[in-house]
Amino acid sequence: MSAAGGKDARSGMSLHGGARRGSGRPRKWLLKDVLKIGQACQEMWEKASQQAVKTRIAAKRKHEINSLYDSAKKIRVPERKAWLESEAFEEYRGDLEGWFHKEAGTPFNYETGEYERDAPRHIFVSNKPFRGTRKRIIAENAVRFDLSESEVDNLWQSYRRFLQEVNKPQVSAKT
Repeated sequence: MSAAGGKDARSGMSLHGGARRGSGRPRKWLLKDVLKIGQACQEMWEKASQQAVKTRIAAKRKHEINSLYDSAKKIRVPERKAWLESEAFEEYRGDLEGWFHKEAGTPFNYETGEYERDAPRHIFVSNKPFRGTRKRIIAENAVRFDLSESEVDNLWQSYRRFLQEVNKPQVSAKT
C-alpha cells in the first residue's frame, strides 16, 4: 500500500475508510482551507446580493415615477421658487404621494377620500440573491478549487459558523 495521494495504489480506495466516494471518516479541514474557500463563496454571495438590490431597485423605478421626476427636472432653476408656490407643484406632490401609496399598498378610505396613513418615504427592497445563486456559487467554487460540491458547501457552512463564533458578543462577569 502506498500513501501517495491519500489512496491505496492497488485498489484506488481512500485510506480513511469506505469503498464508495464520500463514505468513511469525514475529512478534517485546516482553518486556512475553511477561510480561503469560505471567503471566496461569501464574496460571491455578497456580490450577488448587491446585484439583486440593484436589479430590484431598477424594477421599482417605473416609467410613471421617472416621468414625474423628469417633469420636475425640466423646470429651470430661476423658475423653481415660483413653481414651488404654484398649483402645479401641489399637483406634482399629489402625484408623488399617490405613487408612494401605491408602491407601499397603503389602504385608501373612500368615505373620507384620503389614505389611512402617510405615504412612506422609504421603499424596502430585499437584498437576498435570486433563486439558485447558492447552488451556482458552490458549483463554481467546486471547479475552481477542484473539490466536490458537498465539500465546498461544508466548508462554506464551516466558515459561516466561524464568523458567528468570532462575532459573538463577549459576556463579561462584572460584579
